[in-house]
Amino acid sequence: TVPTTAGGIAIPLGAVTSPGDFAAVNQDSTNFITIYDAMSGNPIAQLDAGKMCLIPLDPGITAPAVKADTAACQMRYFIVERGDISPTP
Repeated sequence: TVPTTAGGIAIPLGAVTSPGDFAAVNQDSTNFITIYDAMSGNPIAQLDAGKMCLIPLDPGITAPAVKADTAACQMRYFIVERGDISPTP
């Protein structure tokens, strides 16, 4: 669940220590989700209601965050370790 918390919330990375590629689906039918490069950071994408995305993360992004627009949204996602499937710059 993605809340409307000011500054966003960190995306749990699990065992990933160097995020490479990020894929997500906004399962809400009305509200969008903003994806940030860090908590209280810079927005890097807007995931509209019902849409999906695949974002190759810049190597400097180590703790991406998300924030829902008007109401909490359900989001499914996966993040892979840099180098697993993404090219290393």
